[in-house]
Amino acid sequence: MRICIYGAGAIGGWLGVQLSLAGEDVTLIARGPHLEAMQKNGLKLLIDGEERVAHPRCVADPAEAGIQDYVIVTLKAHSFPGVVDPMQLLMDEDTAVVTGVNGIPWWYFYKLEGEYENHQLESIDSGGRIWDSIGPQRAIGCVVYPAAEIVEPGVIRHIKGDRFILGEPDGKPSDRSQKLCDALINAGFTSRVRNNIRDDIWVKLWGNLCFNPISALTHATLDLVAGEPETSEVCRLMMVEAQAIGEKLGAKFRVDVDRRLAGGAAVGTAQNFDAAGPGARPTDGNRRSGHRHPGIGAPGRDPDADNRCCIGAYPAAWARCWYLSKRAKPKNRMTAETEKESAEQYFENLELPSMTPGSLLRKFGPGIMLMMTGIGTSHLVTAPVAGGRYGYALLWCLPIAYIFKYYGFEMAIRFTHATGRSILDAYATAWKKLPVWYVLITTVIQSAVGQAGRLIAAAAVVFYFFRLYLGLDIPGIDDDRELAVYALVIGILSVAIILRGRYAVVELATKIAAGILIVCTFAVYVVQPAPVSEFVHFFKLDMPEGSWLIIASFLGLLPTGIDVSLQASEWGKAKRVGMGTLAGKNGAGGACQ
Repeated sequence: MRICIYGAGAIGGWLGVQLSLAGEDVTLIARGPHLEAMQKNGLKLLIDGEERVAHPRCVADPAEAGIQDYVIVTLKAHSFPGVVDPMQLLMDEDTAVVTGVNGIPWWYFYKLEGEYENHQLESIDSGGRIWDSIGPQRAIGCVVYPAAEIVEPGVIRHIKGDRFILGEPDGKPSDRSQKLCDALINAGFTSRVRNNIRDDIWVKLWGNLCFNPISALTHATLDLVAGEPETSEVCRLMMVEAQAIGEKLGAKFRVDVDRRLAGGAAVGTAQNFDAAGPGARPTDGNRRSGHRHPGIGAPGRDPDADNRCCIGAYPAAWARCWYLSKRAKPKNRMTAETEKESAEQYFENLELPSMTPGSLLRKFGPGIMLMMTGIGTSHLVTAPVAGGRYGYALLWCLPIAYIFKYYGFEMAIRFTHATGRSILDAYATAWKKLPVWYVLITTVIQSAVGQAGRLIAAAAVVFYFFRLYLGLDIPGIDDDRELAVYALVIGILSVAIILRGRYAVVELATKIAAGILIVCTFAVYVVQPAPVSEFVHFFKLDMPEGSWLIIASFLGLLPTGIDVSLQASEWGKAKRVGMGTLAGKNGAGGACQ
């Protein structure tokens, strides 16, 4: 997909690095020294103790970027109107615009059923310029939870979080939202599509509207702002008023005030104090403030007080804020209980994944890798030989091999989905780590023998297609070495794809190959079906003379070696399937360890 990130600051740049490394066609639009550094050296991301460098297209002029499938806008709200005209160069009729900042977006009332449907927010979109030029039909909502910062031009440091929530304004499922969600997940983020993105907008804004100003004014971290009795009471009063406004607009708050406060406290000292300093920029996407529509307010509240500072009404709490700001080393008050409550809140917000056929096909990755990796000599060589020599006499080997190996195949991938870890992590807990040593030894042997055989078999197919079928050969290569060259090229390409983490590329290729193989298999069976009378050999244990070697091969390699389940488990762990998407939450929430 062609994805443009307009405003490649901390969050936008982080998105750009991950999406680019995952194989997406990414363009970053930036300016100044940051742009110059990215153009010269690429964009460096500091995350999880490592450095990742990507080289996406980096430009200042949208005209150089071309038409995009998605434009993710991570600019501050007041900067958006100024880029409306240049953005036209990035869009055709199918381009989607993602509002990648938090707060009430300019399209908020688009297709919102009720008296305010299609109302335009003058404070955000003066004169309706964004609404009329971009069009709310392009909008995809996005709630940004992570925090990051620009350390220096061209260098971004990830601080905390990886969750991006998406949703259509009308709440209906769409291919464009799901494809973007899948791309984010493939790039290593946690993402999902909600059926009411406005609820998530309010839950995030709910904390921002009280935590951010108090923290900025006092330089106190959220564990203190949400944990001290006086300041937490100020937050509570502000949140109760905001909840009344949100609910009047139809928003549903899935958590109560206390749990939202606990969630803020769980952030602890992860905030960047510098964000409150002169000229500093926020680092977590919280760059937008909404507009209160006349007549929308908390019950019993004076409508003329809309612009008053809530804190000003509570001098005792304000004094307490001042006292907190003078503490040289604020202590972390986050306890195990508040951490657990924060995790519980996270789990309460989870929704079941989409079960539509298209979504299931896109998520069908580790399983199909297991299936395609298992297709080898036992299927393509041994089975035809057995059929040619002994007819249907050895059919009984198939159900026995599948039944006895089924649990082994299921165990590994189920363990990864349930825990987010590889089955090798479980093997490492055994005495002296003997299973791990066994896997290491067998893997080395299979790499030297098995993989070499697979490469030769794959190269033979390619050699036959190009040399014998199309009549093409490799110039300057002897005939007896041409097969080895094909094998070397296939091996290098395969290793390069895996080392680059191009999971989507590999899975797409295997889906195509698997589809062709399945269609061809069914086609052959339709043309030349097996006689029904021969099905009795599924239950009849025949051992024709000289068949013992093929039987051993069938039982050992059909449907494939049990080691392939380890590969599928590692693949699933790298993609963060299942509970892997909840890394850092399952321990506190009491989920699978």
